[in-house]
Amino acid sequence: MPLPMPVPRACPVCADPVQELIREHRLAPIEDVSLHAGYRVVACATCRMVYADAIPAQAAFDHYYQACSRYEDTTRLGLPSAADQARFRAIAGELAGQLADRQASIAEIGTATGGLLAELRLQGFRNLLGVDPSGLCGRTARERHGLEVAQGTIFDPIPGGPHDAVIAVGVVEHLRDLDRALANLAAALKPGAILYLEVPDLEGFHLSNEAPFQEFSTEHINFFTRASLENLMARSGFQPAFGHIVQRLHSGGSTMQVVAWAFRKGARPGAPVLVPDPAGPAAARHYQAQSEARSAPERELAERLAREGRPLAVWGAGTVACRLMATTALRDAPIAAFLDSNPHLQGRRLGGVPIRPPQWLRSFSGPVLIASRGYAAEIQRAIREDLGLANPVIPL
Repeated sequence: MPLPMPVPRACPVCADPVQELIREHRLAPIEDVSLHAGYRVVACATCRMVYADAIPAQAAFDHYYQACSRYEDTTRLGLPSAADQARFRAIAGELAGQLADRQASIAEIGTATGGLLAELRLQGFRNLLGVDPSGLCGRTARERHGLEVAQGTIFDPIPGGPHDAVIAVGVVEHLRDLDRALANLAAALKPGAILYLEVPDLEGFHLSNEAPFQEFSTEHINFFTRASLENLMARSGFQPAFGHIVQRLHSGGSTMQVVAWAFRKGARPGAPVLVPDPAGPAAARHYQAQSEARSAPERELAERLAREGRPLAVWGAGTVACRLMATTALRDAPIAAFLDSNPHLQGRRLGGVPIRPPQWLRSFSGPVLIASRGYAAEIQRAIREDLGLANPVIPL
């Protein structure tokens, strides 16, 4: 099945089609799964929003999240980590400090397996609803936490409204059609109600301890600063209510700086004066240069593995592996298989190499390259403890 057709994209904040190129970001596609083979990281010439251009239409993203959710992984690597639990607890505590009424109606878009809503319930909230495109994630949230979860996307009517608060953590950076999404969220809120958002902070990309270029991931297509997020929200009739810039610890021990901000639903959308954000393009260029320097050891390792010609397995078929297969000599190495615990990837091919479940490693005694930074320790534990194997491990 061919990749979805890339479509030109105007600025998602001010709709100006004029842009400046920051990076041609290349990714090797996974057959019948990948949304694209990379994109253009660009900055708007007018408001300076940084975003991904030459990506498929929103319908392709909707299908991807419905059919390929990585949160459906039921192995050790798919369970909420201690870092995730701490992050959910912190967000729930912040919201509890601002929403005095524990009978407030709260909906979360992108619930995954329900960790944040479960923490809100521990804070005393009872009128909770989750919405997620993955039916299996919804079932997991119901079985694990007893939550009410509807299957749907951010573009579907949100049931149970109008609500006192809607939460979308790690969502809007994934959306091509932002205006349509925000209009739907506004329709689900009472006048003066709160929309709480968290997005990765472009000005903090350089602080990440993840792999080089990882913030330009397969799925992240909007790269916000606080200023560009406020510009976007003002166009949809939302005004800042409370929030802050904070570093969150994520799965696998990776640290991400985020813009954690709540916006109050105001009057009907108007035409506010947008304040250009020069910090966004400057931060993107700095991150591009930093990642280029940090990726030099990866390139050297890939060249050595290709030169040695010894069969190896690669654990991880995510953004890191796709980038390495597109941009380094790893594509010339004799890879016997990629390993990944995401069931949607198993049986597919990356660069012509099959993607197998982790158990396949029991039939292979060669070295394993771990194509992950944040999950490297967990993967090594899975190899040694879960599978009981002594294969040589090669970290990035």
